[in-house]
Amino acid sequence: MLLLLASSAGWLSPPTRQPFRLLSMRPRLSGSSMASDELPASSVASDEAVGQREYLIAPRDVDGASGWVETRPDYPLPRMCIVARRGRLTNAAVGEFLQFLGDALALQAPMTVLWDVSSEPGGFPSMEQFRTVNRWLAQNGRAAAYDACVQGHCLFVKQRLRRLGIRTMASIARPPQPVKVVASLDEADLFAAEARCESDGPPPPPPTPPPPPTPPPPSTPPPPLSPAALPVRIDGEWFDLRRWRATHPAGVHWLDGFAGRDATDVMHAFHSEDAVAMLSRLPRLSAAVQPPSLPPASALTLGFRRLRARRRRGEGR
Repeated sequence: MLLLLASSAGWLSPPTRQPFRLLSMRPRLSGSSMASDELPASSVASDEAVGQREYLIAPRDVDGASGWVETRPDYPLPRMCIVARRGRLTNAAVGEFLQFLGDALALQAPMTVLWDVSSEPGGFPSMEQFRTVNRWLAQNGRAAAYDACVQGHCLFVKQRLRRLGIRTMASIARPPQPVKVVASLDEADLFAAEARCESDGPPPPPPTPPPPPTPPPPSTPPPPLSPAALPVRIDGEWFDLRRWRATHPAGVHWLDGFAGRDATDVMHAFHSEDAVAMLSRLPRLSAAVQPPSLPPASALTLGFRRLRARRRRGEGR
């Protein structure tokens, strides 16, 4: 199942005349780590929470693919990301990919998997490479560990015919995890945001980095957040929207449900460009009085995220 999902797109892919955009023009040794600004554009450009991303496994680049394991505040589970690239799939690359997969399983954390085959995919694995993967999975209970760890597969594929072909192959393979084939990164983010662990017992927690050193106390305490303030985060910035709320004094307003929360999706899905432009005139909250943490995305936020994704695809409301 593992390489079937990743390589089926390459098998069904029609020839293209468009040159593939390389990750970097600098030479790189296989298996080396990549900086976040060198990640494939398709996996980073529309990621509005890139500043919130933390890596459990830093990005690695091998022949034909790149991969990493990330966490984000709006994802209930970590996500393993595998991005296909043009290049011959060598035996060494398969070995390095299995090393990356072994490191991911060693985390002993439930996670989803994003297979990004939106760009030119790598070569199709040979039968010997398939046998190498099967032998690796059959050793030391790795197949069972993989099935217990992975809670769902999401494949990002732009071409409609390829999506239909991959759905057919996934239905034949009948993996134990749910499989979602999507046409945009917005839909892939929704899949990760709605994922849930379906194991019988509580999963072991993912490893946590050591806590940062405690900073010295400030010479003067920060000013407290006014009880009348209405902190709302939009496009990564915290605003005090009490003046906006004051223009609608009667009844319940949508802003009431987003105090201390992120309202990026509802702002862009429900308002005109002129309304979004008004943000530049609203007061921002200083770092000293911003809420200390951001709660997970609510059902209302996910609903507006779906609406925003549909509007981006031109499907209207």
